Parts: sequence; C-alpha cells; structure tokens
Amino acid sequence: DLDGLKYEPLLEVPQQRELGEKGHSVILSLRIMTNKKYKKHVMKSETEHADGAAGEKQAKVEQEEFEEFVTMDAGSGIVHTAPGHGQTDNFVGRHYGLPQVCPVDEHGHLTEKAGRFAGLSTSDANPAIVDFLKEEGKVMHSDYFTHRAAVCWRCKTPLIFRLSPQWYMKVDSLKEAILAANEKINWMPSFGRTRFQNWIADREDWCLSQQRYWGIPIPIWVCGKCGAKKVVGSRKELVENSLKPLEEGSLTDLHRHSVDSIELKCGACGGTMRRVKDIFTVWFDSGVTPWASLGYPFKNKELFEKMFPVALICESQDQIRGWFDALMLCSMAAFGKPSYQAVALMGWVLDEKGEKMSKSLGNVINAREGVEELGADASRLYYCNEIAPWEVQNFSKKNAGELLRNLSIFYNVLSFYRMYAPPDFKPVDLTPAVLAIEDKWLLSRLDTVSREVTEHFEKFEFHMVGRKLLDFAVNDFSRWYVKRVRDRVSPSAPEQDKRVCLSVMRQALETTARLFAPVTPFLSEYAFQQLRLSKDEKSIHYCTYPCGNSSDSELEKIMSAAMQVTELAASARQEAGIKLRWTIREIIVTGSETHAQCINQLNTLLCSACNSLSIKFLEKPPAGNQYVSASRDDFKVYLLKTLDEELKNTALFRELTRAIQESRKKNGFNVGESILLSVHADESTYEFLKSKATELKSAVGAATLSIVPQIEELSGQFEAQAQLEEKKAIAKYNKS
Repeated sequence: DLDGLKYEPLLEVPQQRELGEKGHSVILSLRIMTNKKYKKHVMKSETEHADGAAGEKQAKVEQEEFEEFVTMDAGSGIVHTAPGHGQTDNFVGRHYGLPQVCPVDEHGHLTEKAGRFAGLSTSDANPAIVDFLKEEGKVMHSDYFTHRAAVCWRCKTPLIFRLSPQWYMKVDSLKEAILAANEKINWMPSFGRTRFQNWIADREDWCLSQQRYWGIPIPIWVCGKCGAKKVVGSRKELVENSLKPLEEGSLTDLHRHSVDSIELKCGACGGTMRRVKDIFTVWFDSGVTPWASLGYPFKNKELFEKMFPVALICESQDQIRGWFDALMLCSMAAFGKPSYQAVALMGWVLDEKGEKMSKSLGNVINAREGVEELGADASRLYYCNEIAPWEVQNFSKKNAGELLRNLSIFYNVLSFYRMYAPPDFKPVDLTPAVLAIEDKWLLSRLDTVSREVTEHFEKFEFHMVGRKLLDFAVNDFSRWYVKRVRDRVSPSAPEQDKRVCLSVMRQALETTARLFAPVTPFLSEYAFQQLRLSKDEKSIHYCTYPCGNSSDSELEKIMSAAMQVTELAASARQEAGIKLRWTIREIIVTGSETHAQCINQLNTLLCSACNSLSIKFLEKPPAGNQYVSASRDDFKVYLLKTLDEELKNTALFRELTRAIQESRKKNGFNVGESILLSVHADESTYEFLKSKATELKSAVGAATLSIVPQIEELSGQFEAQAQLEEKKAIAKYNKS
C-alpha cells in the first residue's frame, strides 16, 4: 500500500524544487486497484486511501473526460505525467493543480532548470539521466521497450510536445451559432453533417500562431512598457502609426522581413510597440481565403457580397477537421454565417490492393502517366462509375480500361450513324405520327435518363451518373435500339422511314454526348463536332444540359419486359445449340401481366428480336419435351427447338447472307458499293434460294444475282460459303 509513504525526489535539480510538494500525489493505493480494471477515473467514494484533496478535485470533473491510458498489464504501476509536454498530460496536470512546467527550449534542449543536464538534447538526456541514477544507487531496474511516438511527417525525426505561449481563437462563444448553421448546410453525403457537428461540439480553442519565418505575420503590436496591444488592419493604418516615416507604396510585401522592424507608438503610455514575432497558421490563411483573396473590404466588395457564401466546396473527409473547420470558424467570427452552402466529401484514393500510395512503396500512379495511358475521359469516367465519391477508392487500371472499352461502344454507334447518314443529312421533324414504337421508346428512355442523371449530379451521386449513362449508351442504345433498326437504315429501306430513323439516332447521339460532356468532355466534343449542323453552337460545352421533361413510363416498362424475354430466349437458344441467326418456329412466354402486355403490343418487334416466326403468352407452360426453357424471377420462356426443312433452309440463307457481308467487309467494300453475285446451292436448297433472290440482293448490296445449279457456273474474284448440317451454299462475286 502506497498510502503514507514519503516521496523522495530522485533528482536534485531546480525544476524539482520548483515543483515542491505538488510534484507527486498518491491518487489510488495498491489495495484499492487490486482486481479492479481501470477504465475511467474512480468516484470520490473510492478514494478513501488517496489524498483528500485529490478526492475533492475528482468531484469537479466529469468522468468521461478521462481516456483509458492506464493499464494493469504493462509498466511499473506508477503513472508519470508532464503537464508541459502533451495534451493529455496537460489536462491531467491542470485537473490536479500541478504546475505547468516545461524545462525544454524551442530547440529541444534542456534549460537551466534541469541542473547538471542543462544544454543536452532530450534524446541525449535520457541515457545521461539513467546513468546518473544508477551511480546514485536509485535504479531498481531499467529496460527498453517499443512504443508509438510522434515523428515529423516529412523527415520522420522524433518529435516532443512542449508548452509555449500562443495566440488562440476562442471557440466556445461561436459553438452554438456554428451548430445551428451546420443544420442548414447541405452535406453530401449526409453523414458529414453529423461528423462535423461532433467535431465542433468537442472543439477546443483554435491555436492561430506559429513560430516560423515564412507565413502571414500576425498583425499585433505589443507595448514593451505597459503591455497594451494593437491590431493593425491595413497597410494604410500601419503607415499612419509607424514611429518612422513610411511610404505606403513601399510596403508591397507585408512579410516578416519588412514588418518586423516597424515600431509603433503606444496610445496608452507613449511607449514603443513591437510586433509579436509569430505568424498565422496556414489553416487561418485558408479560413479567410473567401474574402482575403479578393482584397475585401478594401476592394471587390460587390463581387464578394454577391458570391459569399459559395454554393459548394469539395474536399476529402479529413478536411472536416481542416479546411471546412477553418472556413467555418473564420466566417462565423467575421460575418456570423458560414462560408459555404454545400459540402461534397471525397474519399481517399488507394492502390488496387487497398494500400496508401507511397513513393517508398513504389505503388504511386503518376496522374500524367495514367492520363496518357488511359486517356483523360476514361480516368474521369472511372471516378463517376466505380464507387461512390465519398467511399475509399482502390484505383484499378484494368477496371478503368474496361470502362473505356464500354464507352467505345457508344462511339461505334456514332460510326454506324455516319456510315448510313449522308454528309448533308438534314433531320426531319420527329412527330409521334412518323415514329415507330422503338423510336418512341428510345426518346422516352433518353428523357428519363436525362432527368435521372441530373438528379444524381445534384445529389453528388457521381457513381450513379456514370452507371446510368453507360447502361443507356451500351445496353439501351447500342445493343437494343441499333440492332432493331439496322434494316430500317439499309440502302434498300424506304427513304422516308430511313430518314426518320436516322433523325432519331442523331438526336439520341447528340443528347447522349451532352449528358456525357461533364464527365467525358473530350470524346463528347468529338461526337458533337461530327454531328453539328451550321445552326448549332460551336461547342458542346456551350449547349444547355438536358434535364428531361417528359417520358412514357408504361412504354419503357413493357419494352424492358421485351428485353428480358429476348435475353432469356437467347439463353434457351444457347442451351439448345441454336444460333440466333436461325429462325425458330415458336416461343411461348409465361409470367406477369406486364409480360402479357409486352407480347401483345410488341409482338412484331419481339419476333424480329428473337428471330422467331411466332411468340405467344400463355397462362400455363406448353406440354411435351420439344421445348427448351429459361427462367427468371416471375416469368419463363419456352423455345420450340425442332427445325423443319423450311427453317433449315431459312437458317442456311441467313448464314450465307452473313458470310457474304463479312467477306465484303474483309475485302474492303464500302456499304453503298454494289457487287455482281452468283450463288450455287445443293438440290435441297436451290429452289428456296431462288425464291429469296430479291431479299438476298438487297441484304448484301448486289446489283445482279445469279442462282446457278452447277458449281462450275460460279464466277467472281471473291468467295463466301455457308453450311448447315448437310446443306451447303457457295457464293462468288466481283465489284459492280
């Protein structure tokens, strides 16, 4: 038990004599602490063996103010505290009334108060003190142990904390107003409001001063005679109060080298006033930036009052304790209102494995190199797609590259449009009467996506912006709409419908490019210039942003069901080994009312998309094992898998058409360039191909077509073949 034991100072140094009896205190006896896990400071009733004064002081402090820094499984059982060296120590020292002494100077050396150890650095003093105690026979045991310690962020030199006089901003008087203002700020995401609220609620007074050379000098002059203080608010005021004559124009650089030598006359006693040698912390600089950067109130007053507070600031989450805090404190103190109306919080960017990027680890991705490898647009799109902007981002070049490939699909649609639209193409008026149902759907989806993307931008949900735009451009526009309208824009398609289809495509391309513009500015500008008419703006970035004002939700709903049916039909084909180019006899769908409406209203479109002669909706599944099926959630698709002779001939016809088209492309033929074509087929398919001659000529761009019974009758430089089971067809052709 420690109670009643006399404390004998280990060192006879001036600092120890200054501490006197307050240099030590028995707070808890060993007997009280036995079998008791120390978490917080004990209540007054538990300090029966402690100094009475300690118990009285304990009653004045809220228990939750103490940290759990005392443990029973490490150390000597004696808690050492140095009120002049560290925040926690200072708090505990003030609580027990200990003197706030600091026998270390600004260079990290012990002062004369350390007696024989004066002049030693703190690191050199440690072994010297231990050696001296050993010589005096006052050491029972000494050892080394590893622990966490503060180091310089730049050079990793160990740091020590020391008490020194500083200038502070009093925060308590601002807290209530700040917390009320915080409720009106739009934090994105919303958890930022709570975090900032918690930070401000526990905010201590703000230390504004630093002892450095470079920085903004604190404009306070102190009288050496009476201690009066004067705050100088302008260059003009400094010139007017200077003891020595100054030209206002000569004070062009208000830093220490020019202002430290300027002395003022004290208005209270007539003494000499000199500037305090401190500078402002750089966080104070950033806190007053909104008006200081404009020279307010001496100039740009109207501009500042118009722009302040700013609509939005954006930084990483750690700035809750940094820039956001500095801006709030300064503006509330100066103007009684926040500097900002909304805050967007960004997450940190780590490497692909989730580790912090560091030169020492060799995992830093140079921004310029990343842009050169991926392109600026792909890099920007990555951050608007991969993850919410406030989440930690594990940057992956592979994922960014995949996004670029997806984005290129949209530009393939642009190439497709330019392939079929003449250079002087003028869009037609897109009235409902001239639009096909797939046209109406695409324009409706475009309107819906415009509205949704605008909402996501406003809510700081950038990841949803990229996802919605890519989904529309890749799945809705390219993989669905363009596939449905290929025949409508072919050279043999009716001219008026072709113009309507190309006009719809152009409007969708131009609007999609505008939607992408804030995210992918360069590719969007490229697309716009390819589509731009003489009456259009010179740049896409001069255009208004599409916001969406009308859409057909019911049409979008049933078209979504049609896309689901088509996807399941493709899955069933894959299971049955039936290529999509091969026409099938029948598809049956069972499911919800939405799917029934889809089959009823979009039957022709679905038959074309699924390449089936018939699609039906039934309440019950079909009987028999001649069907192959695929299902999802609330509906199921059944595909008749048997191919009769007619279907096989049709399949061969499709294979031959594709083979000729691929051969044309391989051999450098343009879309509008016609060919002279001859085709031979075996006896089982010969008559069928003759009946399809007109359709084949149109599909492959043939000026003439000969269906010949003998293979020797074929003529042409280029060749294409197609085969289905025992059926085979061969084609040869030349340029027209």
